[in-house]
Amino acid sequence: EMDGSLFNWTYGGDRGEPDASSTLRSGQLRNFSRYKSARMDELLAQGVREVDPGKRKRIYAEVQALFAEDVPFIYVMYWHWYDVFSSRIKGLPSTVLQGANPLYAKAYTWWIE
Repeated sequence: EMDGSLFNWTYGGDRGEPDASSTLRSGQLRNFSRYKSARMDELLAQGVREVDPGKRKRIYAEVQALFAEDVPFIYVMYWHWYDVFSSRIKGLPSTVLQGANPLYAKAYTWWIE
């Protein structure tokens, strides 16, 4: 049981996926709030297995709705992180959607002109 805590963490999205299992699934290492919900566990398991984008969207919409209903924790701040690079560095993705998450995992594809 937990009354409350304050820490800096993220909702999920590891490996560029919308999956929040590391934060919301029962028994996970990053589940600092100790949130436990059989339905959430089931939805998160379905989400990572599903390959159809439309079905995944519906699953993760239900994950978000359940999170909003249960409120296992509340975000009290949001930080913007910026990475600035010289124009001489080439091969950088132009958007996060092009595989920049995590950005530095793709550093082997960069070069300097």
